[in-house]
Amino acid sequence: MNRRYLKAALILVLLFAALLPLYYVFSYGKNDGLQQTLQDAGHGAGGSWWTAPFSYGANPAETFVVGLLGFVVVAALIYGSFRVVKRMGGRNGAKRGPAVPRGP
Repeated sequence: MNRRYLKAALILVLLFAALLPLYYVFSYGKNDGLQQTLQDAGHGAGGSWWTAPFSYGANPAETFVVGLLGFVVVAALIYGSFRVVKRMGGRNGAKRGPAVPRGP
């Protein structure tokens, strides 16, 4: 992998870690949009049919780890997608011409 991409990824992770405290300053302990809308409409929160394996707002350390995990998963998916496209004949990959129609 190119060093330039690794530097960019490191900068994004450090930026995420540096700006994470702002999440707690402005939104910790408050409802998210859907919860607030349900509360404003007079409906209860209701039961959840699925519980996420990780929480994203319990504490700063957990939030950072889950955010980092999400960053790595998304970066790996994008990298893998580009590799597949390149192998299929994308940019700088093997060139394939248009399909030749066969006779009747």
